[in-house]
Amino acid sequence: MSKEIMTGEMMEHYREKGFAVIPGVFSPDEAEEVKRALKEVWTRGIRSRTILQSLVFPLESLFPPLRNVHGSHEALRRFSLDSRAFGTAARLLGENALLVGTTGFYKCPGAKQLPLHQDNYDIGAEPAAGCAFWVSLDGASPENGGLRMVPGSHRLGLLKPRAPGSRSTYGQSVPVPDRHTEVDLTTKPGDVVVFNGYTVHGSHANRTRYGFRNSLVMHFVGESVRSLFVQNRELLNSAGDNIFRPVNKSHSVKRLFLKKDSN
Repeated sequence: MSKEIMTGEMMEHYREKGFAVIPGVFSPDEAEEVKRALKEVWTRGIRSRTILQSLVFPLESLFPPLRNVHGSHEALRRFSLDSRAFGTAARLLGENALLVGTTGFYKCPGAKQLPLHQDNYDIGAEPAAGCAFWVSLDGASPENGGLRMVPGSHRLGLLKPRAPGSRSTYGQSVPVPDRHTEVDLTTKPGDVVVFNGYTVHGSHANRTRYGFRNSLVMHFVGESVRSLFVQNRELLNSAGDNIFRPVNKSHSVKRLFLKKDSN
């Protein structure tokens, strides 16, 4: 039986706004344990030269996102299977949850903003978008790269992104939708932000001189998911078993680019 960590008010906020902040889900000690495990994964990447420094982005290139860390570190695998994460995802999705993947973020000093985007653009879950479980491992604010959300944007479905551009555009981004505004989030170590896979969100630049903004995000879909993009089709259930779904070859994002520009 999973411990319930969301109040009714938080659930209502999630349904109405597309996200919710859940304070104090994990203890400071648990947050530090995850940070140590991510550092071990990062150190292996440095030693194996899978992480290489770029002269163009000398610091950011040394601290790239660490993808699917639950598959390469036992402590991170256990953390990703925690009932607080799976139980909350199941409540948000209305059915048993499946883990799509995990990503560790360092957000080093001087790191640029993460442009506004929607997670399901890259996950490709059909017919529903799933949800994210973002764990704040450091204090996060607009000053050091905290999250920013566009309330209510989850109701708009998948939006047509801007064409891919430079590294700073994260491959895809969307503008703030008409009649919507951004809000900034502030979190403490151990706090969790949950948000819908269609919620438009991003993060601020880290404007501090020396501080990192560590976080770990887990993405979930419901067990009724029919298909996902090929890189996401291998999932985990709450028992840690591998679950496979068909490859999504007709995700709605492709249809967005086929539509004629109405402007």
